[in-house]
Amino acid sequence: MVHLTPRSAQTLEPATSFPSLSDYGVIGNCHTAALVSREGSIDWLCLPRFDSPSLFARVLDLQQGGFWSIQPSTAFEANHRYLGETNVLETTFTCDEGKVMLLDLMDLLRLSSLSRSIHLVD
Repeated sequence: MVHLTPRSAQTLEPATSFPSLSDYGVIGNCHTAALVSREGSIDWLCLPRFDSPSLFARVLDLQQGGFWSIQPSTAFEANHRYLGETNVLETTFTCDEGKVMLLDLMDLLRLSSLSRSIHLVD
């Protein structure tokens, strides 16, 4: 089990600086990979293969690179970890209203398959 350091309370302000590389987890399926930030944003993804054009490239351009973000609409604290010996990334958001968990993974059998699911914890 890999634990990454929790990030302090966040707001929904537009990004003005690039996150640290240590703020990212990687999910993949041996054909491509995605970088998922601690804030629940996929900031890099090429589909269906590594040599395909990028679908999301926020790690290169904050304003026009594109991203897919799932996060609470209020200030939160977040951390993420890999589940057991898997490539499933679990991001947990804790805010005043409660706690939710975001699971990100890529299916090894379906090349263009990216799965994101949200689970209410508290």
